[in-house]
Amino acid sequence: MTRSQLQASLKLWQSRKAYRYGKWRYYIRKERRAKTSTGKAAAHRLRAKWSKLHEEAAKTVTRRKRQLAENNKYGGSRAVTNEIIRIVGGRASVTSRKRPAWHPLSISNPSSDHSGLNRLADAVDFGTANNYSLAREIARRLGGWWSGDYDAFVISRSGNKYRVQIIAGTHGTGPHLHVGVRRI
Repeated sequence: MTRSQLQASLKLWQSRKAYRYGKWRYYIRKERRAKTSTGKAAAHRLRAKWSKLHEEAAKTVTRRKRQLAENNKYGGSRAVTNEIIRIVGGRASVTSRKRPAWHPLSISNPSSDHSGLNRLADAVDFGTANNYSLAREIARRLGGWWSGDYDAFVISRSGNKYRVQIIAGTHGTGPHLHVGVRRI
């Protein structure tokens, strides 16, 4: 093994070590060594780098807590509808989600997954009409089987079961793709 290969493998090992033990621990150890060998300037640079990493980690934790709170809404149904939105991607725009209980469409159909009265249900509508291929893809990627409009199937996520209903044909409030999710 040549000297450059040895140095490259040592760098790789050190970078893996930094991730394995947590970057901040790695930099603290490096800072202690720097204080004794290269002086206070190097230790100060390492401390600044450690502080920056610590701030980034705190931001990541806060962002993750917000995501978990968002996904736990409506009995976990919001996490499934967010997954559906990721599946659809940019192929269709989201036109409707959960509506407040006082909304006229919620009053006229209180059993709707869109209604704010349903605490364990969530729904998403996409601005695409009669898109049966997209409906089948959503069902397939969720792990269910969809045979046609108003058909429902059951999926499991995080230890909970959810009923998923997909309506691809024109119905109710105009042409759109409706996906309703309810925890059962």
